[in-house]
Amino acid sequence: MRVASSLRKPTITCNRLENKLRELIKKMGIKPRDLLPIYRELGLAKQDFSDDEIISLMVNYPDLIQRPIVEPGERAVMGRPVENVRNLLEEKS
Repeated sequence: MRVASSLRKPTITCNRLENKLRELIKKMGIKPRDLLPIYRELGLAKQDFSDDEIISLMVNYPDLIQRPIVEPGERAVMGRPVENVRNLLEEKS
């Protein structure tokens, strides 16, 4: 995969990222805003953003998520706190 040093992302990449993010959110059983630990700090809680708008923000500014997502199969969890990952791996074994 080639990484370009451009702020403009190709549409196909954004679409893939958005689809994957939606899939992960569904697997985790959470709302998109739950992935944004700094949601309130950014003042986003004061405005009525739809789930689609929040997902679009995360696709365009992935640093907003600030946490890894672990997806070993049919389930996914946020990697912080680390206990989330441990519990998921214990369920798998």
